[in-house]
Amino acid sequence: MEATTGANGFPVIDLTLCGVDTALVERAPWSPVEVGGATCPDWLVYHTNMTGDWEIFRLGELPDGAAGDPNLSRGVGERVFDIMPGFSPDRAWITFVSNRDGNWEIYISAVESDQIQRVTYNSFAVELDPAWSPVGTQITYGSNRDGNWEIYLFDAATGTEQRLTTDPGNDTNPSWSPDGTRILFQSDRDGFWQLYELEVSTGTTRVVSDGTVDDHDGSYSNDAQQVVFRSYQADGTSVVYLMNADGSDLIPVSDPSSDALNPVWSPDDSLIAYQSALDGDLDVYVYEISTGTTRKITDNTLGDYAPTWLCNTNTLVFTSDVTTDANLFSVPALPIEADPIDVVEAAVQLTTIDAADQYPLGSPQEENASREQAFPPPVQNR
Repeated sequence: MEATTGANGFPVIDLTLCGVDTALVERAPWSPVEVGGATCPDWLVYHTNMTGDWEIFRLGELPDGAAGDPNLSRGVGERVFDIMPGFSPDRAWITFVSNRDGNWEIYISAVESDQIQRVTYNSFAVELDPAWSPVGTQITYGSNRDGNWEIYLFDAATGTEQRLTTDPGNDTNPSWSPDGTRILFQSDRDGFWQLYELEVSTGTTRVVSDGTVDDHDGSYSNDAQQVVFRSYQADGTSVVYLMNADGSDLIPVSDPSSDALNPVWSPDDSLIAYQSALDGDLDVYVYEISTGTTRKITDNTLGDYAPTWLCNTNTLVFTSDVTTDANLFSVPALPIEADPIDVVEAAVQLTTIDAADQYPLGSPQEENASREQAFPPPVQNR
Protein backbone atom coordinates (compact mmCIF):
# COMPACT_ATOMS: atom_id res chain seq x y z
CA MET A 1 0.00 0.00 0.00
CA GLU A 2 1.63 3.24 -1.13
CA ALA A 3 1.75 5.98 1.46
CA THR A 4 0.32 9.40 0.74
CA THR A 5 1.43 12.62 2.41
CA GLY A 6 -0.33 15.69 3.75
CA ALA A 7 0.44 19.35 3.30
CA ASN A 8 3.54 19.18 5.53
CA GLY A 9 4.85 16.03 3.84
CA PHE A 10 3.89 13.85 6.83
CA PRO A 11 2.47 10.43 5.91
CA VAL A 12 -1.29 9.94 5.87
CA ILE A 13 -2.73 6.47 6.49
CA ASP A 14 -5.76 5.48 4.43
CA LEU A 15 -8.20 4.03 6.98
CA THR A 16 -10.80 2.92 4.43
CA LEU A 17 -11.83 -0.68 5.03
CA CYS A 18 -10.64 -3.03 2.27
CA GLY A 19 -12.29 -6.33 3.17
CA VAL A 20 -10.97 -9.30 5.12
CA ASP A 21 -7.23 -9.91 4.64
CA THR A 22 -7.07 -13.70 4.27
CA ALA A 23 -3.81 -13.95 2.31
CA LEU A 24 -1.10 -15.87 4.12
CA VAL A 25 2.15 -14.01 4.78
CA GLU A 26 4.99 -16.09 6.16
CA ARG A 27 6.12 -15.01 9.61
CA ALA A 28 9.80 -14.76 10.44
CA PRO A 29 10.94 -16.68 13.54
CA TRP A 30 10.42 -14.59 16.64
CA SER A 31 13.31 -13.80 19.01
CA PRO A 32 11.93 -13.50 22.56
CA VAL A 33 12.19 -10.07 24.16
CA GLU A 34 12.83 -9.45 27.84
CA VAL A 35 11.53 -6.27 29.44
CA GLY A 36 12.72 -4.88 32.76
CA GLY A 37 11.06 -2.59 35.25
CA ALA A 38 9.84 0.87 34.45
CA THR A 39 12.46 3.60 34.23
CA CYS A 40 12.52 7.33 33.54
CA PRO A 41 15.23 8.40 31.06
CA ASP A 42 16.40 11.90 30.18
CA TRP A 43 15.90 11.29 26.44
CA LEU A 44 12.80 11.26 24.28
CA VAL A 45 11.95 10.36 20.69
CA TYR A 46 10.46 12.32 17.80
CA HIS A 47 9.61 12.19 14.09
CA THR A 48 12.04 13.71 11.60
CA ASN A 49 12.57 13.70 7.84
CA MET A 50 16.29 14.46 8.06
CA THR A 51 17.05 11.21 6.17
CA GLY A 52 14.74 12.07 3.28
CA ASP A 53 11.79 10.10 4.63
CA TRP A 54 10.09 10.06 8.04
CA GLU A 55 12.00 8.24 10.77
CA ILE A 56 11.84 8.01 14.57
CA PHE A 57 14.96 9.43 16.24
CA ARG A 58 16.17 9.59 19.82
CA LEU A 59 16.80 13.04 21.29
CA GLY A 60 19.23 13.03 24.22
CA GLU A 61 22.03 10.80 25.46
CA LEU A 62 21.64 7.24 26.70
CA PRO A 63 22.54 6.63 30.37
CA ASP A 64 26.03 5.58 31.49
CA GLY A 65 27.58 6.54 28.17
CA ALA A 66 25.87 3.69 26.30
CA ALA A 67 26.21 3.76 22.54
CA GLY A 68 23.28 3.58 20.18
CA ASP A 69 22.19 4.90 16.82
CA PRO A 70 19.83 7.86 17.36
CA ASN A 71 17.85 6.64 14.34
CA LEU A 72 15.70 4.06 16.13
CA SER A 73 13.39 3.02 13.30
CA ARG A 74 16.03 2.79 10.54
CA GLY A 75 13.68 2.56 7.58
CA VAL A 76 15.36 2.21 4.21
CA GLY A 77 13.90 3.19 0.83
CA GLU A 78 12.05 5.95 -0.94
CA ARG A 79 8.71 6.82 0.72
CA VAL A 80 9.34 4.41 3.57
CA PHE A 81 7.72 6.04 6.61
CA ASP A 82 8.00 5.18 10.31
CA ILE A 83 5.49 6.77 12.71
CA MET A 84 3.47 6.35 15.94
CA PRO A 85 6.16 5.32 18.44
CA GLY A 86 5.60 3.87 21.90
CA PHE A 87 8.07 2.93 24.67
CA SER A 88 8.55 -0.33 26.51
CA PRO A 89 8.45 0.29 30.29
CA ASP A 90 12.24 -0.13 30.64
CA ARG A 91 12.80 2.14 27.59
CA ALA A 92 14.99 -0.55 26.01
CA TRP A 93 12.59 -0.88 23.06
CA ILE A 94 10.20 1.16 21.00
CA THR A 95 7.26 -0.05 18.98
CA PHE A 96 6.17 1.82 15.86
CA VAL A 97 4.23 1.64 12.59
CA SER A 98 6.02 1.36 9.21
CA ASN A 99 5.08 0.78 5.58
CA ARG A 100 8.54 -0.63 4.72
CA ASP A 101 7.14 -4.05 3.73
CA GLY A 102 4.41 -2.71 1.47
CA ASN A 103 1.62 -1.94 3.93
CA TRP A 104 1.32 -0.49 7.42
CA GLU A 105 2.57 -3.00 9.99
CA ILE A 106 3.78 -2.98 13.62
CA TYR A 107 7.52 -3.29 14.45
CA ILE A 108 9.74 -3.15 17.50
CA SER A 109 13.28 -1.78 17.64
CA ALA A 110 15.98 -1.98 20.31
CA VAL A 111 17.25 1.36 21.59
CA GLU A 112 20.88 0.31 22.18
CA SER A 113 21.35 -2.11 19.26
CA ASP A 114 20.28 -2.53 15.64
CA GLN A 115 17.76 -5.29 16.40
CA ILE A 116 14.40 -4.79 14.68
CA GLN A 117 11.56 -7.31 14.52
CA ARG A 118 8.35 -7.22 12.54
CA VAL A 119 5.33 -7.93 14.75
CA THR A 120 2.39 -8.18 12.31
CA TYR A 121 2.17 -9.91 8.91
CA ASN A 122 -0.63 -9.11 6.47
CA SER A 123 -0.86 -8.67 2.71
CA PHE A 124 -2.82 -5.39 2.57
CA ALA A 125 -4.42 -4.77 5.99
CA VAL A 126 -3.43 -1.80 8.16
CA GLU A 127 -2.12 -2.00 11.73
CA LEU A 128 -1.64 1.17 13.75
CA ASP A 129 -1.62 2.77 17.23
CA PRO A 130 0.75 0.35 18.97
CA ALA A 131 0.88 0.80 22.76
CA TRP A 132 3.32 -1.14 24.95
CA SER A 133 2.06 -2.29 28.34
CA PRO A 134 3.50 -0.18 31.19
CA VAL A 135 4.38 -3.34 33.13
CA GLY A 136 5.52 -6.04 30.72
CA THR A 137 5.97 -7.46 27.24
CA GLN A 138 2.48 -7.04 25.78
CA ILE A 139 1.74 -4.65 22.91
CA THR A 140 -1.77 -3.73 21.84
CA TYR A 141 -2.78 -2.17 18.51
CA GLY A 142 -5.63 -1.71 16.07
CA SER A 143 -6.05 -3.73 12.86
CA ASN A 144 -8.54 -3.77 9.97
CA ARG A 145 -7.56 -7.28 8.81
CA ASP A 146 -11.03 -8.61 9.75
CA GLY A 147 -12.97 -6.26 7.49
CA ASN A 148 -13.55 -3.84 10.36
CA TRP A 149 -11.24 -2.37 13.02
CA GLU A 150 -10.45 -4.61 16.00
CA ILE A 151 -7.96 -4.53 18.91
CA TYR A 152 -5.17 -7.11 18.99
CA LEU A 153 -2.59 -8.08 21.61
CA PHE A 154 0.96 -9.31 20.93
CA ASP A 155 3.33 -10.73 23.55
CA ALA A 156 6.95 -9.82 22.75
CA ALA A 157 8.20 -12.52 25.14
CA THR A 158 6.50 -15.40 23.32
CA GLY A 159 5.73 -14.03 19.86
CA THR A 160 2.06 -14.94 20.24
CA GLU A 161 -0.87 -12.80 19.11
CA GLN A 162 -4.53 -12.75 20.13
CA ARG A 163 -7.59 -10.78 19.10
CA LEU A 164 -9.16 -8.89 22.00
CA THR A 165 -12.37 -7.45 20.47
CA THR A 166 -14.93 -9.14 18.22
CA ASP A 167 -17.71 -6.58 17.75
CA PRO A 168 -19.00 -5.84 14.19
CA GLY A 169 -18.30 -2.14 14.81
CA ASN A 170 -14.91 -0.43 14.72
CA ASP A 171 -12.67 -0.76 17.80
CA THR A 172 -9.47 1.27 17.72
CA ASN A 173 -6.94 3.54 19.48
CA PRO A 174 -6.08 1.40 22.56
CA SER A 175 -4.40 2.85 25.65
CA TRP A 176 -3.23 0.92 28.75
CA SER A 177 -4.12 1.37 32.38
CA PRO A 178 -1.00 1.97 34.52
CA ASP A 179 -1.13 -1.53 36.04
CA GLY A 180 -1.44 -3.23 32.64
CA THR A 181 -4.73 -4.98 33.46
CA ARG A 182 -7.12 -2.85 31.36
CA ILE A 183 -7.23 -1.15 28.00
CA LEU A 184 -9.16 1.98 27.17
CA PHE A 185 -10.27 2.11 23.53
CA GLN A 186 -12.85 3.81 21.36
CA SER A 187 -15.63 2.11 19.42
CA ASP A 188 -18.52 3.11 17.17
CA ARG A 189 -20.41 -0.13 17.94
CA ASP A 190 -23.36 1.82 19.40
CA GLY A 191 -23.46 4.62 16.83
CA PHE A 192 -21.33 7.42 18.26
CA TRP A 193 -17.62 6.91 18.93
CA GLN A 194 -17.49 6.08 22.63
CA LEU A 195 -14.78 5.17 25.14
CA TYR A 196 -14.80 1.57 26.36
CA GLU A 197 -12.72 -0.26 28.92
CA LEU A 198 -11.57 -3.85 28.32
CA GLU A 199 -10.26 -6.14 31.07
CA VAL A 200 -7.39 -8.00 29.38
CA SER A 201 -7.55 -11.21 31.43
CA THR A 202 -11.28 -11.80 30.88
CA GLY A 203 -12.15 -9.87 27.72
CA THR A 204 -14.97 -8.13 29.59
CA THR A 205 -15.83 -4.69 28.20
CA ARG A 206 -17.88 -1.79 29.55
CA VAL A 207 -18.77 1.58 28.11
CA VAL A 208 -17.17 4.52 29.94
CA SER A 209 -18.39 7.67 28.17
CA ASP A 210 -21.99 8.83 28.06
CA GLY A 211 -23.10 8.01 24.50
CA THR A 212 -24.29 11.47 23.50
CA VAL A 213 -21.51 12.64 21.14
CA ASP A 214 -18.29 11.29 19.53
CA ASP A 215 -15.51 10.75 22.09
CA HIS A 216 -11.86 10.12 21.15
CA ASP A 217 -8.29 9.73 22.44
CA GLY A 218 -8.95 8.54 25.99
CA SER A 219 -6.06 7.96 28.39
CA TYR A 220 -5.84 7.08 32.08
CA SER A 221 -4.15 9.28 34.64
CA ASN A 222 -0.99 7.77 36.14
CA ASP A 223 -2.94 6.80 39.27
CA ALA A 224 -5.73 5.32 37.08
CA GLN A 225 -8.39 7.38 38.88
CA GLN A 226 -9.30 9.68 35.99
CA VAL A 227 -9.49 9.75 32.21
CA VAL A 228 -8.79 12.63 29.86
CA PHE A 229 -10.28 12.60 26.36
CA ARG A 230 -11.65 14.89 23.70
CA SER A 231 -15.27 15.08 22.60
CA TYR A 232 -16.91 16.52 19.48
CA GLN A 233 -19.75 18.88 20.32
CA ALA A 234 -22.90 19.39 18.26
CA ASP A 235 -21.20 22.17 16.30
CA GLY A 236 -18.23 19.91 15.46
CA THR A 237 -15.80 21.51 17.93
CA SER A 238 -13.35 19.16 19.68
CA VAL A 239 -13.30 19.89 23.43
CA VAL A 240 -10.97 18.28 25.99
CA TYR A 241 -12.75 16.77 29.00
CA LEU A 242 -11.76 15.17 32.28
CA MET A 243 -13.80 12.52 34.09
CA ASN A 244 -13.43 9.84 36.71
CA ALA A 245 -12.40 6.44 35.40
CA ASP A 246 -15.98 5.18 35.91
CA GLY A 247 -17.35 7.96 33.67
CA SER A 248 -18.65 10.21 36.44
CA ASP A 249 -17.94 13.90 37.22
CA LEU A 250 -17.43 15.18 33.68
CA ILE A 251 -15.40 18.43 33.62
CA PRO A 252 -14.62 20.54 30.52
CA VAL A 253 -10.91 21.38 30.32
CA SER A 254 -10.61 23.43 27.12
CA ASP A 255 -12.58 26.45 25.85
CA PRO A 256 -15.48 25.09 23.73
CA SER A 257 -15.20 27.93 21.21
CA SER A 258 -12.19 26.34 19.48
CA ASP A 259 -10.83 22.88 18.66
CA ALA A 260 -8.55 21.38 21.33
CA LEU A 261 -6.48 18.29 20.51
CA ASN A 262 -3.76 15.96 21.81
CA PRO A 263 -4.37 16.10 25.60
CA VAL A 264 -1.57 14.52 27.71
CA TRP A 265 -1.23 13.95 31.46
CA SER A 266 1.76 15.38 33.30
CA PRO A 267 3.82 12.70 35.13
CA ASP A 268 2.42 13.74 38.53
CA ASP A 269 -1.21 13.96 37.30
CA SER A 270 -1.48 17.61 38.34
CA LEU A 271 -1.62 19.09 34.82
CA ILE A 272 -3.09 18.36 31.41
CA ALA A 273 -1.41 19.85 28.34
CA TYR A 274 -3.13 20.20 24.98
CA GLN A 275 -3.13 22.29 21.81
CA SER A 276 -5.83 24.74 20.77
CA ALA A 277 -6.43 27.31 18.03
CA LEU A 278 -8.37 29.55 20.42
CA ASP A 279 -6.59 32.74 19.30
CA GLY A 280 -6.55 31.87 15.59
CA ASP A 281 -3.39 29.75 15.43
CA LEU A 282 -2.27 26.65 17.30
CA ASP A 283 -0.82 27.18 20.77
CA VAL A 284 -0.02 24.93 23.72
CA TYR A 285 -2.17 25.24 26.85
CA VAL A 286 -1.97 23.69 30.31
CA TYR A 287 -4.85 23.03 32.71
CA GLU A 288 -4.16 22.70 36.45
CA ILE A 289 -6.54 20.12 37.89
CA SER A 290 -6.51 21.23 41.53
CA THR A 291 -7.51 24.83 40.76
CA GLY A 292 -9.23 24.57 37.38
CA THR A 293 -6.82 27.23 36.10
CA THR A 294 -5.67 27.29 32.48
CA ARG A 295 -2.39 28.81 31.34
CA LYS A 296 -1.73 29.64 27.72
CA ILE A 297 1.89 28.51 27.35
CA THR A 298 2.82 29.83 23.90
CA ASP A 299 1.81 32.95 22.01
CA ASN A 300 2.92 33.10 18.37
CA THR A 301 1.38 33.70 14.97
CA LEU A 302 2.63 30.29 13.80
CA GLY A 303 1.66 26.88 15.14
CA ASP A 304 2.78 25.33 18.44
CA TYR A 305 1.38 21.85 18.89
CA ALA A 306 1.73 18.16 19.92
CA PRO A 307 2.83 18.62 23.57
CA THR A 308 4.50 15.90 25.62
CA TRP A 309 6.29 15.93 28.99
CA LEU A 310 9.87 15.28 30.00
CA CYS A 311 9.83 12.27 32.29
CA ASN A 312 9.19 13.04 35.99
CA THR A 313 9.07 16.80 35.38
CA ASN A 314 6.60 19.55 34.63
CA THR A 315 8.62 20.58 31.58
CA LEU A 316 6.79 20.54 28.27
CA VAL A 317 8.28 19.56 24.92
CA PHE A 318 6.32 20.53 21.82
CA THR A 319 6.58 21.21 18.10
CA SER A 320 6.69 24.76 16.79
CA ASP A 321 6.63 26.19 13.27
CA VAL A 322 8.25 29.48 14.32
CA THR A 323 11.49 28.42 12.63
CA THR A 324 11.98 27.84 8.89
CA ASP A 325 11.09 24.19 9.41
CA ALA A 326 9.32 22.55 12.34
CA ASN A 327 11.50 22.07 15.43
CA LEU A 328 11.15 20.87 19.01
CA PHE A 329 11.20 23.28 21.95
CA SER A 330 10.87 22.95 25.72
CA VAL A 331 9.50 25.23 28.43
CA PRO A 332 8.41 24.86 32.08
CA ALA A 333 4.63 24.63 32.42
CA LEU A 334 4.59 26.38 35.80
CA PRO A 335 3.88 28.73 37.45
CA ILE A 336 0.31 28.42 36.26
CA GLU A 337 -0.23 32.19 36.63
CA ALA A 338 2.67 33.05 34.33
CA ASP A 339 2.13 34.86 31.05
CA PRO A 340 2.44 33.04 27.72
CA ILE A 341 5.87 33.05 26.13
CA ASP A 342 7.25 33.99 22.76
CA VAL A 343 8.78 30.67 21.68
CA VAL A 344 11.75 32.22 19.87
CA GLU A 345 12.68 34.40 22.85
CA ALA A 346 11.86 32.24 25.86
CA ALA A 347 11.72 28.52 24.95
CA VAL A 348 14.72 26.20 24.63
CA GLN A 349 15.18 24.97 21.06
CA LEU A 350 16.02 21.25 21.14
CA THR A 351 16.47 20.46 17.42
CA THR A 352 18.35 22.58 14.89
CA ILE A 353 19.04 20.37 11.86
CA ASP A 354 17.66 21.57 8.50
CA ALA A 355 14.71 19.17 8.53
CA ALA A 356 11.18 18.96 9.89
CA ASP A 357 11.26 17.66 13.49
CA GLN A 358 7.88 17.13 15.12
CA TYR A 359 5.50 15.00 17.21
CA PRO A 360 7.78 14.23 20.20
CA LEU A 361 7.19 11.41 22.68
CA GLY A 362 8.34 11.62 26.29
CA SER A 363 5.65 11.02 28.90
CA PRO A 364 3.11 9.37 28.62
CA GLN A 365 4.83 6.47 26.85
CA GLU A 366 2.43 6.37 23.86
CA GLU A 367 2.27 8.99 21.10
CA ASN A 368 -1.06 9.93 19.48
CA ALA A 369 -0.46 13.24 17.72
CA SER A 370 1.06 11.68 14.59
CA ARG A 371 -2.28 10.05 13.87
CA GLU A 372 -3.48 13.58 13.06
CA GLN A 373 -7.04 12.85 14.23
CA ALA A 374 -7.67 10.30 11.46
CA PHE A 375 -10.30 7.68 12.29
CA PRO A 376 -12.00 5.05 10.13
CA PRO A 377 -15.40 5.69 8.56
CA PRO A 378 -18.34 3.94 10.28
CA VAL A 379 -18.99 0.31 9.43
CA GLN A 380 -21.94 0.12 7.05
CA ASN A 381 -24.97 -2.18 7.25
CA ARG A 382 -24.44 -3.15 10.88
